[in-house]
Amino acid sequence: MRRIRGIEALRLGARRSFVLMGAGMALGLVMHSLAARRLGVVEYGVFTYALNGATLGSLLLTLGWPTSAMRFVAQYREKEEWGLLRGLVTRSHQVVLVVSCVSALVVALVGRYALTSPSARLSATLIALMLPAISLGLLRIRLLRGLLRVSDSIVAERLAIPLMVVVGLLVLPASSGAHVVLLWVAAALVLRAVETARLRSARPGGVADSARAYRTGEWGRVAIGIALGEVARATLARGDTMMLGAMSGMQDVAVYGAARRVGMLITFTLNAVNAIAGPLLASAYHGGRSAEFRRVLRKSALWSMLGALPAFTWVMVAPESVLWLFGPEFRGHGSLVRVVALGQFANAATGPVVMALLMTGRQRRYSLSVVVVAVANLAANAFIIPMWGLYGAAWIAAGCTASLNCWLFVQARRAAPAEAAPEAAGKA
Repeated sequence: MRRIRGIEALRLGARRSFVLMGAGMALGLVMHSLAARRLGVVEYGVFTYALNGATLGSLLLTLGWPTSAMRFVAQYREKEEWGLLRGLVTRSHQVVLVVSCVSALVVALVGRYALTSPSARLSATLIALMLPAISLGLLRIRLLRGLLRVSDSIVAERLAIPLMVVVGLLVLPASSGAHVVLLWVAAALVLRAVETARLRSARPGGVADSARAYRTGEWGRVAIGIALGEVARATLARGDTMMLGAMSGMQDVAVYGAARRVGMLITFTLNAVNAIAGPLLASAYHGGRSAEFRRVLRKSALWSMLGALPAFTWVMVAPESVLWLFGPEFRGHGSLVRVVALGQFANAATGPVVMALLMTGRQRRYSLSVVVVAVANLAANAFIIPMWGLYGAAWIAAGCTASLNCWLFVQARRAAPAEAAPEAAGKA
């Protein structure tokens, strides 16, 4: 059977990804707006805070293994090194499960015995409950994408969990943020069981018959290099929410979370493109197909920007038309949504630059860039939030996001030809 590569594979995968990501974005918006209307501002803030904290913690505690695994899975699939692929899947599961479960236990114990505030204790408990499920899900998503089962990865996290939570909210008498967290965890555990079968069926034919081979040291070194950048990027994306919770309270967290959720409408095309572009970039790079690498990168950036324009225009012109979904308490913050939208459009317009750097072994450059911007973001928020609250946090986030993506875009353009096109250098 002919293997589909390059722009053809990107086009076919992107179409499915756009449809599924769009449906997932809509369903996620329904889940959050329904939770906000059911719970009210403060309790919705509790759910938002726990979800952001657990997501940030999972990116920190998985030590870069999910993204490292996606890169190596794509490489081994391209070179048909089935023993290494099987060993990588096994070892990555072992690392992520052990680390996330131990970390969840530590967070729960710290919340129980070191924190005095009841709200802080509750937040720690909820974060601990969500940590293992989110960490394992993050790994499964990356593995499925490395195996070019992008649709499966999107359906799992973007559609299945929000759908089950929405059904639970409609059927069950959920009245607090803790209840919604429990609904979310139950849905995630059901999904993790289904994913096990999907992963087995996604493996190439020769994997099951091959003996496991391990290069744990190599995988770990790459993972650590990626981890620093991913943690810094997650801090950049979610650190302001966590600081708002600590410095301003759950009401500001809820309003800011709603604005960020609306802003994510702009980046759904980028997420769809990243889902298929990452493994394709890795395959083209490790297969020595430099022209294909550059075409995939260029087309991905173009589609991401064009796809973001309609939502960006809508949000900038009529932000209140989306905010009303969350309830009357969230109205009147249209200007906040506009600020968030500016940063998200800059993110979408630069395309899959992060994947281009990570899939070609440039994780150190990526990590250094993100760490510098994330530190500047935290320092600025510590100064700005006490004076200007969530509006100050939004402006800082927009500026830092735009600066980072422009920096990464320049690096991707400079770096890709040097290693992705050695034959072009030889001809010159």
